Amino acid sequence: MPLDGVGITERAEQDGSGGLLAGDWRIDLGNRVPALSGRLEAFAARHRQGTRGFAVACRADMPPRAADIANLLGPPIENLLTPRATVAARLPGRGAEVREAMLVVHALPPGPPIIAPGGRIRPWPETELVHDLLRPGVRMLAALEAKGVTHRGLRPENLFRPANGGSVTFGEAWCLPPALAQPFWCEAPQVAQCLPEARGPGTLADDVFALGVCLIVAAAGRVPWAGMDPAAFHRARLERGSFNVLAADLRLPGALPDLLRAMLADDPDLRPEIEALQGWPGAMQGRKGSARVARKAGRPLVLAGQQALDMRSAAWLLATNWADGVRALRSGTLDGFLRRGLGDSQLAEKLSDLVAIAATDPPDTADDVMLCRAIAMLDPLAPLCWRGVAMMPEGLGPLLARDMARAAGVASAEGDAASRSGATQTDLVALVAAEAPARWAMSRGENATAGTLSRTGAQWRVLLRTQGLTGGAERLLYHLNPGLPCLSPLVKGAWASTSASLLAALEAAAADRPGRVPPPDRHVAAFLAARNEAGIERLLQPLSGNDPAEILAARAAVLARLQARFGRAPAPNLAAWIAAEAGPLVATWKSRSRRAELAEQLESIAATGELGILHAALDDATARRNDTDSAEAAQAEMAAIDAELASEGQVVAVLRAAARHSGQQAAAAISMTVMFVVLLALAAG
Repeated sequence: MPLDGVGITERAEQDGSGGLLAGDWRIDLGNRVPALSGRLEAFAARHRQGTRGFAVACRADMPPRAADIANLLGPPIENLLTPRATVAARLPGRGAEVREAMLVVHALPPGPPIIAPGGRIRPWPETELVHDLLRPGVRMLAALEAKGVTHRGLRPENLFRPANGGSVTFGEAWCLPPALAQPFWCEAPQVAQCLPEARGPGTLADDVFALGVCLIVAAAGRVPWAGMDPAAFHRARLERGSFNVLAADLRLPGALPDLLRAMLADDPDLRPEIEALQGWPGAMQGRKGSARVARKAGRPLVLAGQQALDMRSAAWLLATNWADGVRALRSGTLDGFLRRGLGDSQLAEKLSDLVAIAATDPPDTADDVMLCRAIAMLDPLAPLCWRGVAMMPEGLGPLLARDMARAAGVASAEGDAASRSGATQTDLVALVAAEAPARWAMSRGENATAGTLSRTGAQWRVLLRTQGLTGGAERLLYHLNPGLPCLSPLVKGAWASTSASLLAALEAAAADRPGRVPPPDRHVAAFLAARNEAGIERLLQPLSGNDPAEILAARAAVLARLQARFGRAPAPNLAAWIAAEAGPLVATWKSRSRRAELAEQLESIAATGELGILHAALDDATARRNDTDSAEAAQAEMAAIDAELASEGQVVAVLRAAARHSGQQAAAAISMTVMFVVLLALAAG
């Protein structure tokens, strides 16, 4: 298997003629293939048995759907371009720049897209629409549903058909975040409102909607909404319903209008399931799921120079004018619109309660939570709205990846162009801390979803609040994006999406950037912790301390653990890196001779690249204990000598004192004797 969990472990090999090998596929990096991979580069590929294909180069700032890629590797699905092989390879960049990327190989489609962007074709008759597009699409979606995967890339330019007609083949959609490349008119209003990265994997109902849009385009022979302003298009769908806007002025053949009215229902619960589509038209007779025409207010809600006459439009107006929306909710403007404009005093009371509850929330997010919940109450179909950004909760991972990749210097103009606007890392962290996803779901009336999001949100908050290098936004980033490569500046340009590939990237970085502080940094530590490497988090904990010796020992321990787990390939550059920085740790040994011996030993071991042996030498418990015991024995011996010397000094002091006392007594006796003799002489005289 080329995937370990959801990360790439295999590296491409050269075939001797400039091509790269990915299993049985040869990739030609000198031959780019256009219009097959959304916003990503693609290169020509060929199977050893002659099948032609293409390899898509994924981007670190737009994380691929790695779990879905792993799930789909294997027998291909009929009428779908499924992944055939994956490999990591070095790609040429601008000038001398070289970057690594994950390449995902697919077979070539049987023909060109059914319609090019902005183009026109012969409108398809009903027979072709049903037999060549609808039925293959339903079979394909059923096969994906059985694997627990959504497509999220059904759009006319990603549908391919042989030049002489026949069944459509649906293009790949796994190398970008779900639905990122979808045009706004191909998604239901609540999804189209989201930032492209934050649309989430969605459900089968989202693919059913997009398939319905493709049917309309094929029936019309063009994209009827080409050139329409996205905001005006969105506003029209909120007010009139998607089917009424998408199918306006089109004469759809046969029984298709009823089918498309159901497929394009704004409420995903009203769209037909796979079983009903497979049995169409009989299984869907009598089903008229459609858009509900919004009830209009007697007087509009006016906000930032714009007007809204219905609840869904009002919710969108609040979401896209955040600060004005907060003021409208707090000032009573929204209350007046609901009571006097729409006559809905019950909802107005609920929103008044939100304003009261906001007083108990943390002040830095109180207004944001209040408006987020108010929008969900006005339009239960609306996405999660937060500080002017719309998203699905499952889209938090790619959105955070885009922002943090930009901060790490990984994102480029191509990546930034994927978004109309953006939420900062601070905004997203505040969203998690405020439990916004669960409170949003609860305000929509989805109690089961709110419970799930509450448990998930609690886990996210724990990761954010984890102290040290293994927590914070970086930990949440890698937890939410299992296939994301490590964004550490230490391995910039490398596609390190597994612990094994990270170790190889660090070894290469050690050679390219001598003298840099050895890893792990915050990104490396959070990446390893998020990948649940056994025991690694405990080894990483000392890295958050201030003791240079403990930090170096922890670095050596972490790298040694990785090398031991993943093939024990020599890492002489990392070993030399650690040995060169080992001074503070060597200095902790007591024995001068042992310090000199260890310094020489480390240099010798580093040349072999055996990190485990290097770590063992630095952290030799037996030798360390012997060193400590020897030092303690020497200290005890010195103490004994000092004690003995002190004892001898006390004896000498006593003798000296006695001698002084005796001398004083003798002197006194002599003095008395002399005095007595003198007195006798005087008396005799």
